[in-house]
Amino acid sequence: MKNKIFKNAILFIVILTLTLIASSCKNNLDLTVYVSEYRSAIYEGESDGYLVTVSVEEREDPFIIDGFVGSVKKILSVKLETKNSLIDDAKIELNYDGYLASGNFVYSPLNGKYVAEIITEKLPSTPTILGKLTSGENECKIELKSKVISGNLNYTEVLEKVKIQDGKTVEKLFDSSSVSTEIHIRLICEKNKNYYYVGFCCKDGKTYAYLVDAKSGEILATKQN
Repeated sequence: MKNKIFKNAILFIVILTLTLIASSCKNNLDLTVYVSEYRSAIYEGESDGYLVTVSVEEREDPFIIDGFVGSVKKILSVKLETKNSLIDDAKIELNYDGYLASGNFVYSPLNGKYVAEIITEKLPSTPTILGKLTSGENECKIELKSKVISGNLNYTEVLEKVKIQDGKTVEKLFDSSSVSTEIHIRLICEKNKNYYYVGFCCKDGKTYAYLVDAKSGEILATKQN
């Protein structure tokens, strides 16, 4: 009888220990290693009919939404809107922190904008970027100002907030030895407000998306595709 009680007690302790270990692993889940895209800042400036927007990003290149994280690079994604005529060799130069980044524009028929993707060794941290647009013999200087509001959470803090508020979904996506989910985090600047889009993109094509307040980390909306 005593042996049976002893064995049951040992079994209970083992089960309890394994449960606590599993719970601890979930609580200590590091989501940052699954981030394949992080847009941390947006700059915008306009001059002489040219509107330039620069998105500061760290994302995989090539950019493929397949549930896995590829090689992540520092990228300046530049979009140009204008009614002025541009020639094929239109170029943008961006000067910040004593660093010069440059790239050539190509026209994107999908959104009707000119786009330049610049892989760089250094991303801007200053409140302004000095831009120079060159098209043939024409040259236009543009001051681009950051649209980031002071006090925003960083991507680590945002992910922690999402995990706290919707832990069941997060655990379901990452409760596996072979995780096939990547995370996209994009700063959104609208009407003097900052938000984050946080998307958990799975290999099977499903996406669990959140609109998050950039300061408080509160989830404002959710969507599943």
